[in-house]
Amino acid sequence: MDRGISKGTKARGSLTIFLRNMALPPSKISWQLTLWLLIIILQLSGCRGSDPELQRNEKLWQESKIANYNFVIMRYQGGMYSWAPVLVQVRDGRAISAQPIEEVGELVKVDYEDYDTIEKIFAKIQESYRKGDSVTVIYNKALGYPENVKIDPKKGVDALFTIELSKFESIK
Repeated sequence: MDRGISKGTKARGSLTIFLRNMALPPSKISWQLTLWLLIIILQLSGCRGSDPELQRNEKLWQESKIANYNFVIMRYQGGMYSWAPVLVQVRDGRAISAQPIEEVGELVKVDYEDYDTIEKIFAKIQESYRKGDSVTVIYNKALGYPENVKIDPKKGVDALFTIELSKFESIK
């Protein structure tokens, strides 16, 4: 039997000996081990803290209390299809219209349902952070809404895309 093992299995005793050799008093072993395990679990799960810039700008947007607005949205992404710019009209916080602002060909997409309000765009940004995707955002300085969002998903080949908002107009 190994010296220093008084209770538990050999593996548990080995961990205790290892931690004691790190010059940690027995009273601190428990909370420090817990802290290290928590850090390791968070790292392995890909969990990320919220981006402070996202939180600050989303709060700025919410404080503006703008519920009626228009904007043009455009998606840039490689692949077989291109995306048409779309004029989105939002009333009382809900998209009521999303119409292409130019003629649409056969291989042109116009589906912006997941991005047809500022709130949905903020939600997509947060979701991308949670997934561990690479996210770059340029926010409007006055109102906080995202003007340019670049998302490079962790999974998928050539999945990088950019969403650009322009011609934002608050409607009274």
